[in-house]
Amino acid sequence: MAPSCSAALERAREDGLLAGGRFRGETLRGLDCSELDLKALSFEACRFTQCDFTRTSFYGVRLEECDFSGCRFAQSYWRDCALTGCKGEGCDFRRSRLRSTRISGSRFRYANFSGGAWENVELADSNWSESVLTELRLRCLKLERVDFTGADFFRTCLKGVDLSECTIDHITLSETCAELKGATLDAAQAAVAARILGILIRRPPSVHISPAPPVHWTGGVRLVSSFGDFLARAAGDPILALTALLVLAVVLVNGWTDAPNAIATAVATGVLPFRRAAVLAAVCNLLGVAGMTAYNATVAETLYTIADFGGDGRAALSALCAALCAIVAWAALAWRFGIPTSESHALVAGVTGAALAMPGGWANVQGAAWGRVLLGLGLSVTLGYWAGGFCHRLLVRLRPGAGLLRRGQVAGAAAMAFLHGAQDGQKFLGVFLLGCALTDGGRAEGVFSIPGWLMLLCAGVMALGTGIGGRRIINTVGRDMVSLSPGEGFAADLGGAACLLFCTLAGLPVSTTHAKTAAILGVGAASGGPVNRGVAGGIALTWLLTFPGCGALGFLLARLFHP
Repeated sequence: MAPSCSAALERAREDGLLAGGRFRGETLRGLDCSELDLKALSFEACRFTQCDFTRTSFYGVRLEECDFSGCRFAQSYWRDCALTGCKGEGCDFRRSRLRSTRISGSRFRYANFSGGAWENVELADSNWSESVLTELRLRCLKLERVDFTGADFFRTCLKGVDLSECTIDHITLSETCAELKGATLDAAQAAVAARILGILIRRPPSVHISPAPPVHWTGGVRLVSSFGDFLARAAGDPILALTALLVLAVVLVNGWTDAPNAIATAVATGVLPFRRAAVLAAVCNLLGVAGMTAYNATVAETLYTIADFGGDGRAALSALCAALCAIVAWAALAWRFGIPTSESHALVAGVTGAALAMPGGWANVQGAAWGRVLLGLGLSVTLGYWAGGFCHRLLVRLRPGAGLLRRGQVAGAAAMAFLHGAQDGQKFLGVFLLGCALTDGGRAEGVFSIPGWLMLLCAGVMALGTGIGGRRIINTVGRDMVSLSPGEGFAADLGGAACLLFCTLAGLPVSTTHAKTAAILGVGAASGGPVNRGVAGGIALTWLLTFPGCGALGFLLARLFHP
């Protein structure tokens, strides 16, 4: 008697290979088939539920009338395969590779094929509506009567692809529509494309062209088009309202623990009273968010794309809420002990930890975004320390007057607050938009716009947090760690601001806390002043524990919210 499909796959775990076999009408649930080699197999009318085929290779496999909706195929490899009459809705095919494979009469609605590579692939008589086809590398793609309604083709070059027999209503492209350059369109599709691109077509009087359906060309988050629209959506969607409140809670604790670093030296040296410094920080934070976001929104995009939670929209939202709760808990604990934490890295760690708890595991983490985070971490500490020491030695040589130093320190505090808004403000905007996108069924990828009301809201909540709890952090950084004179405080502000400006222009997400604290330590080392090693050690230890601690909290809470 031939073994069942389930038994054959379980046995294949031992040597990693299953070759030759035909299975029909079987139901398989919760199988771990990851990293297997499947060769010359045939599956007919089989149903796969919550099965994991991550990094599995398929060679000469035939699937007919099979249902594997919601299964994971991330980083899988398909060669000489045929899928006929199959249902793969909501599947995770991220970074998968398909070669010499034909898919016909199948449904792949809401499936995620982002970051993959297709070569000699044929799609025929299939439904791929609302699927994610971003950043695909295509070579010799043949399409016949495929429905791509609402599909996302962001940064997928369609040059040489014939779309004339396909439905491409409401697809998502970049703002320039460069993805369609070199593609073949029929008359109706070309008319729509021309209209969207602003091309005027002169029509002969005898020719009548009926209007084509509109095409959606941006990956914008429609939930946040206006403040009134957002309030209306939040009133009818408790999950969206909860997500927004949690993001604002994170912004509030950032005002407690991170934003005060920008004005710490100015207050500690007596140049500015706390209330005036807090108002200065609030205004400059807002200007930093608005100004730098308009110039370069890469920092916001990094947080927007740091992780893909997988699963359906509601499951992804529960994971994001868990991450935000972890960040608030971590920041509140650190503030209780007066330790300035990096909310930037707590944000990254919490979101990543929650993503790891979702189906897909490590495949949900975006390595490129994490690379920018780690590069920014190294630069913020080393460059901040060096810049602080350099600025102190420069000021000692120049010997500016006391009045100039005091005015310079005010300007330095303003610059630090401006760049804090440019950095941390962007990060929270990115997470806010991510929550809105998930609520609306979106993904972590895409082009998005940041409305002005959202910048104002985040800056205002951050200022409120600084006013409520900023004094404790100012005392730790500006007084307890190193005792600074106005000149030394000015040098620390200049060094920290220079570090933040360089990293922000480079599009690297960095921590204001790390940059400013490192600059203060650099000034202390250059001046020969006493450094409280206990305070500095406690700060460094908290920094080291932020990634694993907040990541673990995010992971555990995500598992609790969505077991």
